[in-house]
Amino acid sequence: MKGEKQRRRGRPSLPPEKGKRYPVGIRTTKQLKDLLHAAATASGRSVAGEIEHRLEQSFQTEALYGGPRTAALLRALAGLILTWPDNDGDQWLDDPHAYQQVTDAWATYIEQAKPRPELAAAQARRFREGQDAAERLNLGNYSAPEERERDIALISGLFGDPKIRSAIRAAAAQES
Repeated sequence: MKGEKQRRRGRPSLPPEKGKRYPVGIRTTKQLKDLLHAAATASGRSVAGEIEHRLEQSFQTEALYGGPRTAALLRALAGLILTWPDNDGDQWLDDPHAYQQVTDAWATYIEQAKPRPELAAAQARRFREGQDAAERLNLGNYSAPEERERDIALISGLFGDPKIRSAIRAAAAQES
């Protein structure tokens, strides 16, 4: 047995690209930690496994929707629905009047997103800020009510239509 190679004990090593996990430390709110813990319990994963799964899904979703910019535009469109008065999830799909209002708002938003070489850099930046604001509204993570109000004002400012601005304000008043 002197000439024999000793076998390693335990599970065989995986190649680095296959299964090795690298630590990533994050800080989060208690609310998000509790949500992650509940989701991990429901899915049968560890909290770290749940975080990894959700991060992987976010990258896959971006790819599925044609890339990060297209995914951001679609999230912004979804965020517009959240600002609508009497928002009750998908109920707008069943109400012809609400459906028309939402799709008109989308058309306005998409028209403003259209690439225009004549747009000044400041206008393009303002529109990107509006997309970011709509995405934050969609997520709903605000540490102060005035941050949400600022985002609503920014988004409504992108629309020249005073009806949209008043609808956004009414929705915000109902949620407060």
